[in-house]
Amino acid sequence: MYQQGYVAGSAGNLSVLLDDGSLLATPTGSSFGSLVEADISHFTRDGLLLGGKATTKEAAFHLACYASHPNVRAVVHLHSTYATLLASTTGLQDGQPFVPFTPYFVMKVNKVGILEYRKPGSPLIAQDIFDKSQYSTYLMQNHGLITCAASLFEAQYAAEEF
Repeated sequence: MYQQGYVAGSAGNLSVLLDDGSLLATPTGSSFGSLVEADISHFTRDGLLLGGKATTKEAAFHLACYASHPNVRAVVHLHSTYATLLASTTGLQDGQPFVPFTPYFVMKVNKVGILEYRKPGSPLIAQDIFDKSQYSTYLMQNHGLITCAASLFEAQYAAEEF
């Protein structure tokens, strides 16, 4: 995702739910372009760090995605240029905030929940996700994009298509 230009600097984060119920996630303030295996956060749903660096400050909304979507095994959050541009427009509404620009958008992304602006790391983002659990893709106003899917590849593909 870094090499394709979907993230810049230390913006964005991702997580994966493991079979044992623990999670892997990018550490806070990390760059997708320089991650190494030893940096990846391994933690429990209760926030206990099992290995690696401290997890993303956005872990609460990742956990909300898993709790509100039983089939979700991966979450991708990007500040990609186009998603952030769209997130910065006014008048966005849940469902179909704009006309889909490709048939693949409909197939991989479909409906989008619009989350009001919250400071990055705010626990209120998690509540917003619970409140809009009918969506698996979210556009965070003036912030970025969240995709939730059954695998990391599916979440990445949805984010790329967005």
